[in-house]
Amino acid sequence: MNLVTGATGIIGANTMLQLLLSNKPVIASKQANSNLEAVKNFFSLNNHINLFNNIKWVEIDFDDVLSIEEHLKNIEVIYNCIGFVSFNNSRKKKLLKTNYHVVTNIVNACLSFPKIALCHVSSVATLHNQDQSELNELTYWKPSGCESAYAYSKYKGECEVWRGIEEGLNAVIVNPGVVLSAGFTNNSSSALINFCSKPNKFYTQGIAPYISASDVSKSMIMLIDKKLFGQRYILVEGNYTFKTIFTLIQNEHGYEAPTKSISKNKLHLISFFEKISTFITGKERKLSKSAIQSAFNNQKYISKHTSTLFKDFEPIKATIQAICTKNKSFSASKKED
Repeated sequence: MNLVTGATGIIGANTMLQLLLSNKPVIASKQANSNLEAVKNFFSLNNHINLFNNIKWVEIDFDDVLSIEEHLKNIEVIYNCIGFVSFNNSRKKKLLKTNYHVVTNIVNACLSFPKIALCHVSSVATLHNQDQSELNELTYWKPSGCESAYAYSKYKGECEVWRGIEEGLNAVIVNPGVVLSAGFTNNSSSALINFCSKPNKFYTQGIAPYISASDVSKSMIMLIDKKLFGQRYILVEGNYTFKTIFTLIQNEHGYEAPTKSISKNKLHLISFFEKISTFITGKERKLSKSAIQSAFNNQKYISKHTSTLFKDFEPIKATIQAICTKNKSFSASKKED
């Protein structure tokens, strides 16, 4: 039996779909107040609404190791997709709770079941070293003072999985780049699709790594099936400039490519006024220092395993085309309803 945690998120939902397509039974964790509509819509978008009904949902208290253990008695594999994404350092407490403390509890619970295998979803953000222009699986955390609270929380969580591996846990870690998927329009990386679904003239001079969510989930399942434990794997189809990604998405919506490069100083000025505005309105900041830093990042992420393990990642252009087509089709069907 397979347990998918963080099942209501992008990677969790894609992992459930891939498991069910392979006739592998799925138990999925959710919170008491979880809205399953986004997951249901995702399965519908992919023409597999029938498989959604095969998911067994459970509520697990991840603050309680005993509660986790209670749900692991018949589990063979855990795909840990729990994660909170924010580049606002004021959310550090929640970031650490979700991305670090919960992982600690999951690892401790797994250690009570020697036959369980764990696939943990980390992030390329944990490959933090300002001295390298290209980062791979051998790149280790080097504090610089520029790391975001998100990166730090994911790093701490990943350390817990390494600790579990040292204590005998069969675990593998994946470090995906920016994960793109149809549906989930209000979740993390999907904000990028939303942003470019309307005219935009501006772009920054940074680059970022991208991959489709389906390729992430397929890779996770393959790594578990091959029992490639005790290692971590970067999951990236390619490194693309923001201008390239913005252009691909905007063209799919019938808009022209962005033409104006915005400087870091201008973004910092905008961020200053946003800070004043959010102080008055109480809304969460979006243009944080960490977000600006990442908008001008020029480091590339290269997997040393790509040529041997991951040969068939979908090109990002095709991923974006498929996402935009599905999202537009889904929006049209909602209007008809």
